[in-house]
Parts: sequence; structure tokens; C-alpha cells
Amino acid sequence: MKSFAKMNPYVNLIFYLFALGFSMSFRHPVLIALSFFCSLAYAVYIGRKNVLKTLLLFAVPMIVIMSAVNVLFNHYGVTVIGKIGSNDLTLESLIYGAMQGAVLSSVVLWFSSFNEVLSGEKIIYIFGSISPKTAMIIRTALAFIPRFSKKAKEIHQAQRGMGELSSPSALKRLKNDAAVFSMLTTWSLETAADSALSMKSRGYSAEKRTFYSDYGFRFSDGAFLTFVLSLGVCIIFFASKKYAYAVFDPVLSFSKSFESVVMFVIYGAFLLMPLIYDLWEDIKWKYSVSKI
Repeated sequence: MKSFAKMNPYVNLIFYLFALGFSMSFRHPVLIALSFFCSLAYAVYIGRKNVLKTLLLFAVPMIVIMSAVNVLFNHYGVTVIGKIGSNDLTLESLIYGAMQGAVLSSVVLWFSSFNEVLSGEKIIYIFGSISPKTAMIIRTALAFIPRFSKKAKEIHQAQRGMGELSSPSALKRLKNDAAVFSMLTTWSLETAADSALSMKSRGYSAEKRTFYSDYGFRFSDGAFLTFVLSLGVCIIFFASKKYAYAVFDPVLSFSKSFESVVMFVIYGAFLLMPLIYDLWEDIKWKYSVSKI
């Protein structure tokens, strides 16, 4: 487990709320690129499995698809790069579609590292005192997704082994897929019912909830949180002053003043905070080991 993941869960949550909120709010190309590459870098660094697969199978196709869809169906802008019939294909709509795809991809990548840093135990720790039932629902949902996917593969492989999925008829294959989905739904409902009965028999919610882990609030947590809040407030201030505006219609226009560059630097530093902290702690650890 990396150093950032060992911090107090509230510190982790506050950082991700800022990072996700900024990523979904800003439309400036530089800010979008920073969010995309910083989220990718941290997901790769913490060893998130299949992150490159996610990048190749989701992020890149999403950017390409949204660019193509936007340029085909939205014809705002003045820089014509082609024509389909009487419709102009414009550079402005193409770039805007690519930016939208990058925003969605960066959010997915942030959630990839979010799931690694904020485990189910931390989710319950954060929300358990406020709403134990809501915390358990969130925890169960997060844990159920990989189980759901694994079971779907098992059912699909079993059906294929029985020769049920090898029909050349599209209608037959559709019926087989519907049968697989029906089995998967039945298994899901039975598993949920069994889990509920098991929890009830063990006295869940009968008494005030206790936690397996007691996450303390250390000096490093306070220092990191101070930096998060300080940089977050600075970013919000710069954004309120229109130093991060971007316009795609009718022409490309976005802020590129000195203040905007300062905001880009602060934003990049903010998004890289978990990676920088982990790298610093790794360097300190390796230096300490070398001294032994």
C-alpha cells in the first residue's frame, strides 16, 4: 500500500472530491490535459491492474468516438476541415468532442486510483458514523461489481462449453445472451438475499457500530490536507477570475495570460500531490534502508 493510501480516509476523500470536481468542471484544453495525464500517471504508479487496458479499450476509443460524433452532428465553428453532403465538418466541434472524451476518460482514471486508495473498509469508516446503512450499501455495491463480472464470465464459459453460444443465427445468440443475463440476475438476487440474512443473524445494526481499523489523524495528514485546501482555494479563485475560460464557438478562444499559466502550474501541482508524496516517502524509505 502506498503512503497516500495510508493517510486518514477523510484526507483521501477530500482530495478526490476536489480532483473529480475540477476535472468535470474545467473545459480549458491545458487543464483537461493535466487532469488526464496526472490521473493516468498516478493510476500507473500505484499499480492499478489493467490501467493500460482501460486506457486502450476505453479512454482512447472514447476520445475518438466523441470527437467523431460531435464533428458529425454539431456544425458550429468557422474552421471547415471537410464536408459531408451539405454539412460542414469544423475544427472547433472536433476539438470540443475530443475535450469531452478526455474529461470523461480522466474521471474514469481518477476513479481507478480512487478504488485502490479508498478501500471498502475506509468507505465504511467515513460514512459509518453518519449513516451505517448507506455506508454498507456503498461498500456492498463496490465489492459486488467484480464478483458480478467474474460470475458473468463463469456463466458465459459454461454456456459456451455446452455449445449454447456457438449458433450462427444472430437471433439465437441474442436469446442465449438473454438467458445468461437471466441466470446472472437470479444469482445476484439470491446472493443479496443470503448476505442480508447472514448479516441480520449476526446482529448487524443491533448495536452502535464499531470499526476494525481506527485511523488516526497524524501531523502528515494535517499538512497534506492544508496543502489540498490551500491549492484548491487558489484554483477556485483563479477560475472565478476567468483565467481558465475556453470558448469553442464560433472560434477557438481560451485564456493564455500570465495568470492563466500560474493557474496551470498550481493545478498541475495539486493533481500531482499524491504522486509526489508517494515518491518522496519511497525515496526516504530506500535511503533509510541503504543506511542499514
